[in-house]
Amino acid sequence: MALRIILLLTSLVAGVTCQFAPGCSFVGDQCMYHVELGHQGQCDKRAVSSGDGQCCADLEAKMSSLTGDVDELKSQVSTLMTDLLSSKSNLSATQDNLSEAERRTQQLLETLAQREAELNQTQHELARVLNNAGGEIRSLRSKVGQLTSDLNTCKGTLGLATNTTVLPVSGILGSDVKMDLCTFESRADTNDTMCGYTRGSSSIGWTRGHGKISSSTGPQEDHTFGAPAGHYMYLDARQIAPLHTSSSHSYTISMTSPEYPAAMGGYCIRFWYNMYGSDIRSFNVYAKIASAGSGYPIFSMTGAQNQMWHMAEVDLDSEYTSKPFQLRFDATSDAYRSSYSSTSLLHTSGDIAFDDVYVYNTSCKNIPLCPPNGITRDVNGHTTCYTFHVQPATWYEAADACRHEGATTALVAVTSQDEQDFLVNTIKADQALTTAGQYGFYTAGADQRSEKTFDWTDTGTPYTSTYSNWKTGQPNDVGSDQDCLLLEYPDLDFQWGDVDCDSRHPFICETSYPTPKASAATASPMVGK
Repeated sequence: MALRIILLLTSLVAGVTCQFAPGCSFVGDQCMYHVELGHQGQCDKRAVSSGDGQCCADLEAKMSSLTGDVDELKSQVSTLMTDLLSSKSNLSATQDNLSEAERRTQQLLETLAQREAELNQTQHELARVLNNAGGEIRSLRSKVGQLTSDLNTCKGTLGLATNTTVLPVSGILGSDVKMDLCTFESRADTNDTMCGYTRGSSSIGWTRGHGKISSSTGPQEDHTFGAPAGHYMYLDARQIAPLHTSSSHSYTISMTSPEYPAAMGGYCIRFWYNMYGSDIRSFNVYAKIASAGSGYPIFSMTGAQNQMWHMAEVDLDSEYTSKPFQLRFDATSDAYRSSYSSTSLLHTSGDIAFDDVYVYNTSCKNIPLCPPNGITRDVNGHTTCYTFHVQPATWYEAADACRHEGATTALVAVTSQDEQDFLVNTIKADQALTTAGQYGFYTAGADQRSEKTFDWTDTGTPYTSTYSNWKTGQPNDVGSDQDCLLLEYPDLDFQWGDVDCDSRHPFICETSYPTPKASAATASPMVGK
C-alpha cells in the first residue's frame, strides 16, 4: 500500500512539474493561466480556463483518491494490529496450556515411579510367598501323585485306559514296587556311568561305547537315546583277537550287577541287547545267588541277528529271589589273529552289546501295560499309549524320563497324519496341555547323525519315515545347533520345527503294548548249575 501511495504522489508531481513556463495575466477581465502539462513536446499548447475554480479538478480528484487510499491503509494497519494483539493473546494462552501440560506430565511421571516401586515390592513379596508355598505344593503333589499312581497301577495292569497326565513322571509303579534302571549314562546325583556294575578280573572286558563302532558288527547307536551322545556296554572282538591264534579257542568276558534284595514276589528282568555281525557267538545272563558259583542261567542267545536292538524279558520266581542276588552278563568271542607275528585279525565281526537294564521287584505281569495317566490309541489291533508331560526338559532329559516309564517307552515318533491328528486333538481337548503347547512338545526326531536328515530314535536304531509335517522354511538349523524335532507351531496344528536339543520344552512319551514280538525275546529261567 505504501508503494502505491508513493507511485501516486510521484505521478502527481510528475504531472505538475513537467516542463512549462508558469504565468498569468488579465485579459478582458479574465485571468489567463499559462500551463504546460505532460512530457517534453506535449506542453506546447495553451489552454484557457475560466476562473470558476474548476481548473484543478483533476488534481483534487487524485488527492481525494490518495486520501481514500491512505484511509484504507490506516484501516488495514488497524486490522493488522488487532490481529496481532489477538495472536499475542492466543500465544499467551497456549503457553499457559503448555505449562499446565508439563506440570501434569511431571505429576504422571512421579506417579509412575511410585507405582513401579510398589510393583517391585509386590513382586518381592509374591516371590517370597511362592517360595514358602513351594514346599507345601510339592508335598501335596507328591501325595496326589502317589494316590493316582496306585489307582492307575491297577488300571494299567488290567489294560484299562487312564487319563491324561499333566504332571512330571512319578509313581509309575505302586509304592511297594521298586524299579532299578541302568542306562550306562551319567547320573546327575553321582556322575556314575556304571550303575554299580563291575567288570570281570580279566584284562579285557566289557567296554562302554557310543555310536557306530563298525559297519559290519554292533549297534548303530545306543538304545537309550538312539543318538551319538548315548552309551552302551559291548564286547569288542578287535580287542580279543590279538590274544591268541586259534580259531577253536573262545574268550568270555563278564560283568556283574549290584546286589538286589530278596523279594518273595519274584523279580522281572528286562534288558535290550544287540547281536549283529557274521562272527557272533553267544550271550548269556545268570542269576548269581550268594555262593552259587557263576550263577544260574536265566537267558541265552547264540548266533547273529539283525542290527536292531532286541528286548529280553525274564521272570524270576521266589526260588531265585528269596535271597539277595546279582545279575551276571557274559559274552563270548572266538576272534583271533592268524599268527603271533601277524597283524591280520580274524572273526572280528562279533561285537555283542546290551543296554537299558530294568530290574523290578515284582513279576512282569504286575507291571502296567500302559504307564499311568496314559491315553490309549488302537490302530488295526496294535495298541499304543501316550503320556503328555508339561514340565519342560531338555531333549536328553525327556528321552531319559520316557525310558524310566517302561522298557518299551520312548519319546513319541510321529509316523503318520493319523497319529499327528490324534496328538493334536488330545492336546486341544485339555486346557493344561493347550497352555503347555505354546512352548511345543519334544518328539523322538533328531538329526545329530547327519544334518537335516532327521531320524526317529525311539527304537535305538535310527530310521526314517515317509511322513513329515514341517512348517514352511523348516528345518532351518538356526545357529547350527538345532538338531531336535519339536511339535512347535500350535496355531498350525503343531507343524514341526527344529530346535536346540538343550532348550527346555514339554514332551510326549509313547509306549507300545503288548511288547512287539518283532523286537523282543522272552526267556524263562533255565536249569543250570
